[in-house]
Amino acid sequence: MLMKKIFLISLLATSLCVAKAQLPAYSIAKDFSLYAINQTTGTLNMDVPVRLYDYLDSGKTTVIDFSAYWCAPCWSYHNGGALESLYETYGPEGTNEMRVIFIEGDGASLAQLQGTGTGTQGNWLAANTPYPFIPTGISPNTNTVVSNYAIGYWPTVYLICPNRITFNVGQSTAANFHNYAQTLCPQYNASLANNGIILYSSNINENYFCASPTVSPKIFFQNVGTDTVTTVKFNITINGTISNYTWSGNLARYATSTIAMPVLEDMTSAVYTYKVEIAEVNGVADTDPSSNFTETHFTVQEEPLYSTLIEDFTGTTFPPAYCGTTNGLWMQKNEAIVFNAYSLSNGASDEFVLPLLDFSDMNSPVLEFNVAHARYSTSNDKLQVLLSTNCGVSWSTVYNKGGAALATAPASNASFVPTNSQWRTETVAL
Repeated sequence: MLMKKIFLISLLATSLCVAKAQLPAYSIAKDFSLYAINQTTGTLNMDVPVRLYDYLDSGKTTVIDFSAYWCAPCWSYHNGGALESLYETYGPEGTNEMRVIFIEGDGASLAQLQGTGTGTQGNWLAANTPYPFIPTGISPNTNTVVSNYAIGYWPTVYLICPNRITFNVGQSTAANFHNYAQTLCPQYNASLANNGIILYSSNINENYFCASPTVSPKIFFQNVGTDTVTTVKFNITINGTISNYTWSGNLARYATSTIAMPVLEDMTSAVYTYKVEIAEVNGVADTDPSSNFTETHFTVQEEPLYSTLIEDFTGTTFPPAYCGTTNGLWMQKNEAIVFNAYSLSNGASDEFVLPLLDFSDMNSPVLEFNVAHARYSTSNDKLQVLLSTNCGVSWSTVYNKGGAALATAPASNASFVPTNSQWRTETVAL
């Protein structure tokens, strides 16, 4: 009878948007070779094409703005000067760290680019940007790049690191783009023959488990050396105990692989530190320590800790003690936890798991929380509360809202930051 009062509670957020699409984070950017337009004469510069991999191979993080000639937010941002500031500060005449490319991706004619055609926002060429302006609607350019980059809405702004990995960062300031480049793009020695990096880990990130779990950690590995990678030796450290694991396969330069690490079993209640480090690539010792390890912490809790739990999300550690996330997408910000569906791919989801709770002395336990949400156009992002009485073997849904029912503010095509009046209190019977 007591077990029916011991609960494991999970908040599951899912991004579901029929109109919104994009490359998932860490996708490998496809190369393209297209011609920029001379913004004064209106003719293509046919002498030298703009080739993305030329920028990346020279170590330049590249920001690409995909816009459409009819799109008002695209037009406003294009004339706002943020990308010009980025290019002037961090481009070839500045610190020479970054590059910028503008792509009109919806097939605009020259007249529409010059502001005289139908449906256009104005003269897109009048800004005479210092960075390349590529019109996909003027031959021999094509719009293949639009499908290759999964453009489902305008504008879409990608940041692409020298190792080809891609992030949808949206419209932002020059300082923010530079900060993204510093924090998202891994460091590595591109001249080594045998070199690999760990981009991230999954299935274990800051997670929480109960009842002697079986945990299956995974790491996302990339070959950044000049030689094909066929073997990688990893050192694995769990609370100071070291073991190793060797992966075999075939990865060309910049190719990636999700590698399953040895399964963790028979763990007792404790907080664990789990670290994976690259020891050897192709039998050669890893001499480049940059981006070659990942470390995370997880908790195993076999017995309930609390009957009443109050969390205000003001602590310096996230997730809070004995809480966890499944995919690491929940974040703490401004005394709240945030699932930023605006910057995530369609179908992305994550669970925020509360600690094991004992409600045996309560007649009618409830979960109370405040929620704020704005739809992106007609998106149907969803929030669920799941309840388990058998430590996650099975779950029942006790709260399920999405789309208009979840929304607390008008739909918006911009990133949503709620005001004080845009929060709603929910009370869920457990």
